[in-house]
Amino acid sequence: MKRKISIIISVVFAFVFIFNIMAFAALPETDSIMNNNTLETSTGFTISNNGTAYVSVSYTGYSNITTGAEISVVIKKNTFLWFTSTVVDETYNISASSYSNTYEYDLTSSGSGTYKCYVTYTVSGSGGADDVIPYEGQASY
Repeated sequence: MKRKISIIISVVFAFVFIFNIMAFAALPETDSIMNNNTLETSTGFTISNNGTAYVSVSYTGYSNITTGAEISVVIKKNTFLWFTSTVVDETYNISASSYSNTYEYDLTSSGSGTYKCYVTYTVSGSGGADDVIPYEGQASY
């Protein structure tokens, strides 16, 4: 009888433990950090078959708080193993609380291959310290 009771208690503890793990795993993964001046950002990186890279950038700030942003775009080509060469290195200064644009870059002179794109938003305003929001994407042609 004691053995049956200990088995039942063990099974109950096992179910409780498994249920807690499953409930924790079902929680949504969020990447929303409380920012001082930025409500959200959206970034995309693609390369067409003819070697034109498209980097879409967008940020939304808080009205009467966000004053502008500096957007840095760096595109690097993987050359050999872990070696890379910088193909694009541009910085754009924006004076608006919200901004959206798609930048185009011609990569044909660098040839086909795998490229990585690094975008850094530095959004400033009266909400506190500047928000620095990074993005990294990869594409090939």
